[in-house]
Amino acid sequence: MRFCFFLHDLYYDIGHSNVTVDMINNLPDKGEYSYHFVVFTADDKNDLFPAIAEQVSYHFVPFPNIRIAFLKIVFFHFYCFFYSLFLSRNHIKISLGIANLLADFSIIHFIHRQWDEVYFKSIKMPWYKLVYKRLFYQYLAMCEYLFFKLRRPKIITVSEFMRDYLIDEYNYSTNSIVSIHSGFDIERFDRKGNEIEWLDLLAKYPELKKIDFEKPVCLFVGAFERKGLPCLLQKWELLNNPPQLLIIGKSESGLSLHERPENLFYIPHVKEIDRIYGMCDYFLFPTLYEPFGMVLIEAAIHGLKIITTSKNVGASEVIKDLEEVKIYKSEKEFELPEFFTKVSKEERLALTRTRKNQLKNYRWDNISKLYSDFLSKER
Repeated sequence: MRFCFFLHDLYYDIGHSNVTVDMINNLPDKGEYSYHFVVFTADDKNDLFPAIAEQVSYHFVPFPNIRIAFLKIVFFHFYCFFYSLFLSRNHIKISLGIANLLADFSIIHFIHRQWDEVYFKSIKMPWYKLVYKRLFYQYLAMCEYLFFKLRRPKIITVSEFMRDYLIDEYNYSTNSIVSIHSGFDIERFDRKGNEIEWLDLLAKYPELKKIDFEKPVCLFVGAFERKGLPCLLQKWELLNNPPQLLIIGKSESGLSLHERPENLFYIPHVKEIDRIYGMCDYFLFPTLYEPFGMVLIEAAIHGLKIITTSKNVGASEVIKDLEEVKIYKSEKEFELPEFFTKVSKEERLALTRTRKNQLKNYRWDNISKLYSDFLSKER
């Protein structure tokens, strides 16, 4: 049996890509199949799939450097349409989202029609960009309609709220769609840093030197508008004695953090995010649309106290019963506590230990088996 995956780029540091890689690497019967990837660009297969590299092949779509995202996606659709017509019948075509409109299966990480209801209300932009974005989202919405209403592939969503949306919106049979939350490698959170790594981190990110880590530190991570930073800052400014707040991410519409209070700190991007979690006490995340939200899982396993939302947030379905997790329905109800306390080393270790045990069913070997069972059943 041959699996043919369609996705724009295959890199482990891209969220939907690493989910695909981890899922395949942990399939219980992975040795029985061959894996073909139709992509613009990709990391070396020996790095991504070391145990099955000889079973993996790439087909690179031409013109990977198309700079206009709209045109790039349209070109990928047309290319994959004609490419799929010449695939043999024993290829199982699996699309990430709507990457290939002729796919047999689709793994859904994002529904554009859900997000654009919020996008144009939450993000300000000049008129010419608004026109471009409107056209872009109309095209994506049309593709989703054609794919889900007419093509009707078998579907795996990474959260229950997306599965329910597709069932309600497109009358999907429950036998043709399943929700399988993303897996994660719990063991990788066990890594302990040392003093040398700490000093290297301070040297690389001077902003960290301004933070007093003997006092409570709150953390926000992600694209400002979609992850709810404007809401968070509004609530934060209302506090009589606001805590230290570290923001990591970038704005989608030009929200500036250059002029900010002395207890608010900003770093655009860090690669050592696991070290940053371990330095903070609270994870504040009033996100607007989060098909899954791996940052919530990472914060939970690192022992942070979490305040987030549940509406259209996949990971909230996973962490809702964890201790020291406060979940509001939406950003409109989101509130901050009047007082923030430092999380002791003992408390952090206890939370980490308990949460790892509660989340053990989400190890990749368990999640990949669910994928395998669904694909096998539907074949």
